[in-house]
Amino acid sequence: SGWITENNEKMEAYRAASNCKSSKELIELSIAWSDRYGTLPDSVESLIELMKLKQLACECGFSRIQLKSPNIELETPMAEPAFRLLRKGLPEHLHTRLIYKKADNKLSNVTARGLGVLSSKKQVEELIRWFTYMSGSIKPKEEEEKIG
Repeated sequence: SGWITENNEKMEAYRAASNCKSSKELIELSIAWSDRYGTLPDSVESLIELMKLKQLACECGFSRIQLKSPNIELETPMAEPAFRLLRKGLPEHLHTRLIYKKADNKLSNVTARGLGVLSSKKQVEELIRWFTYMSGSIKPKEEEEKIG
């Protein structure tokens, strides 16, 4: 792509995206990039979406996301009662799509049933949507008022 051609510049861009701590910072970075380089290529849009997904997963207490077709496995140190509270943020019809399974004494798995059959772009979109619902249920009320 003619967007960023230098390898060290690509690494710098990736590092900048990785260092963003919020969706707001990612949006600001995207704007800065499009001002500097022009329209963002699909690969860069995908990178931004993946970083957003990682942030949201982390916010919700998930440490790893792994494709295990036809499902997606989410790794978490969270105990089941905490997971049940988190899941309450989801619309009712999605509750049965997330299955909690105690793995070992440190980490557990949550299976996102059926998500693994979607295209990778759709998987990312769905997980972002689900994590956004769940993170909304754990934000303190005064923080929500600032946002909205």
